[in-house]
Amino acid sequence: MKKICVLVICILLLSFIPAAAADEAFTNGDFSLIAADGYMPQAWSIGYGSKAVPGVNIFVLTNQFEGKNALRLYDPNDTGDAHYKHMTVGQGLTGLTPGAEYTITGYSKLIKRGTSQGGVIKVTCGGKEHSVTAYYSAEGVWEKQSVRFVVPEGVTTASVLVRLVGGGEIYWADIRVECTKRYISSFETDAIFYYSEQTTGKATLTVNPYLAEASAGGKAVFSLKDNGNILWSAEAALSGGKASVSVPLRFLSVMKKAYTISASLRNASGTEIESNSFSVYRYPRPSMLSADGKVTVNGKEIQPVFAYHVRKKHYQACADAGINIVQNAKHTTVQGYIDMLDGALDENGDPIVYMLLPIYNGMKPAGHPANIELTSAVAASETVRNHPAFFGYIVMDEPFLNMENPEEHLERAYVAIRAHDDVHPVFIMENYETKYGVTVKYCDILGADIYAGSAAVDGQLLSEGVYEYSKLGKAAADMQKKPFWVLLQTFDYKDYFPTAEELRGQMYQTMLAGADTIGFYCIEDAKNKVDLNDLPIWQDIKTMVSGGELALLRKHRRASHTEGEEFIARFTEETGSVLVQLENRTMEERTFFLASDSDWDGYRADSVYGDAIAAGVIGSMLYVTLPPAGGGTLRLVPQSGSAPSDTVMLGETVSVALFGENTGAAEDVRASLAFYTSDGEMTDFITKTGTLGAQSEYDIPIADISVPLSYGRITMKVFLWKDGIMPVWSRGGAFFPVSGE
Repeated sequence: MKKICVLVICILLLSFIPAAAADEAFTNGDFSLIAADGYMPQAWSIGYGSKAVPGVNIFVLTNQFEGKNALRLYDPNDTGDAHYKHMTVGQGLTGLTPGAEYTITGYSKLIKRGTSQGGVIKVTCGGKEHSVTAYYSAEGVWEKQSVRFVVPEGVTTASVLVRLVGGGEIYWADIRVECTKRYISSFETDAIFYYSEQTTGKATLTVNPYLAEASAGGKAVFSLKDNGNILWSAEAALSGGKASVSVPLRFLSVMKKAYTISASLRNASGTEIESNSFSVYRYPRPSMLSADGKVTVNGKEIQPVFAYHVRKKHYQACADAGINIVQNAKHTTVQGYIDMLDGALDENGDPIVYMLLPIYNGMKPAGHPANIELTSAVAASETVRNHPAFFGYIVMDEPFLNMENPEEHLERAYVAIRAHDDVHPVFIMENYETKYGVTVKYCDILGADIYAGSAAVDGQLLSEGVYEYSKLGKAAADMQKKPFWVLLQTFDYKDYFPTAEELRGQMYQTMLAGADTIGFYCIEDAKNKVDLNDLPIWQDIKTMVSGGELALLRKHRRASHTEGEEFIARFTEETGSVLVQLENRTMEERTFFLASDSDWDGYRADSVYGDAIAAGVIGSMLYVTLPPAGGGTLRLVPQSGSAPSDTVMLGETVSVALFGENTGAAEDVRASLAFYTSDGEMTDFITKTGTLGAQSEYDIPIADISVPLSYGRITMKVFLWKDGIMPVWSRGGAFFPVSGE
């Protein structure tokens, strides 16, 4: 979904490049050897689609970095336009060890930045990208850049490129590769910051199957330490390459203190092969968030709905639409954040909206050395902490997109904030679904920006991608007993801006997947210079949020999932109503029949959103007619009372013609007649069951049909369906007048 952000993959022309050995320096990583053209470094190639041109915007210059040569990439016009912004030079690596960690290092220097964003070292290994971007290098200063990556199972190669992003000019020097860890084992715990109400944790050591020979028949020894003193230890035999133990958290007896947890991998004779350790903590849960999911601000329980890029001019419009938590701009001083909070108050000093403070300046985590001082100062400020409009801290946006291995910075941010504040939550927005389980360990609320413009999964419908990624995020958050918030797309992304119905579909999918609430990205659209609250879709957002739909969805989260080749359906049910979301995967109009263990006889099917042509209930069977690739959500509610009725005779038989292309081999099918009122409600349903072979038609006896007097006239449709659920054909029939018309 995925924006989740999809990176542009630069495919290198590597087939003719001499590959460097995995544990040695790059071939010509110091650029000491220059090609015959006098400009390009030997063994390096220009990336596919790159605008780099030897002698025009790419040179090797001598004696630039500690006596070594440097590769110069630059935009001659300093414009960052399409002619020059993709300048990449790369090289391939072979002989990598699956499961091992490698580090690529290099030095970069930005000159004449202009519109430049900076430079990138990017590694692609096993289809996954790892990169570091020198966005904020000081002009004219050499800075060391490094990228760590772990080689996936079954992979032994990688490609590496250095790049200039945008306009400006960059020098690269001394590019190296080093195997920094063989990763015989990896070690993790189910949390880093355990809440005080939790009594046990889980620690797991996993052995790399490619490097596990020495650990055959071995075990793992786990321990908790306080300044080197062992408080607790346990051991577990390796089984299937893993060893896990429960960790009693009572030994983390001092709140907010760092304890060391370790795992030692030992072979069959008890000799240690490898040891891993890191810090774990115990903290009180922020008092604004209860363990059962309630959110309380200033002593008042709220149902949170949030939005990004909300400026002061939007506060009242958001409040009127039911959006009560907003993200605004970043600041470089505590006073800047205080002023922003003050701007969220009305003339009586009451909050118009509550504010999430973004404290990740420069797209670096709040715990990064460049930001940690400000982070501590903001959290230490009583004015901030006691401000009636303050909701919480955003310590990073898309951490693994903007930084390789950001965990230490996220940990430092949480520690710095919670040293002062036990009330307000820490929030992180994550865009990689593979990182939900990691990121949630460093925050109190996990956010995910699952944008429908990039959320299609294997060609599925957009809303299915939103649903699938939301399920993953909710599962990760549930493991930590933390809220999961999803940011929906309300801007032009990848040439897609959702319609009101599509946005409603996003909301239904993420809530039916179990999300705790939704948000909107964004209110102020920097790309199109149009504010969301000035667009027609704003009225639909108000209806969704404050008109009762979101409240309904909060009651109907965690739908069951039914999937077939031609449709996908999700059900939720509670006393008195059922919510059903259905998507037609085919490119033709279809009627779907969905069975349930529940008795829906007497229920009415109301369309909540979408483009259902017709819908109704027969006993435990729901039928829905949808247009090609259409979808919708129905609410099934029990009917009460009865309407006056009369009887109309439709005749003794109806002939049902079957066409050869719809019959196939001899199969058990049912041919059915359905009768609809003029407003689409089904009045009755008659079924004939038989085996199709050479027979080309059925005669279906029609008994008396009882219909309410108020119907006026009814419509007949014929359905053929097989396997008890899938209709293979349908067509409309004639109109019949009701008695007394």
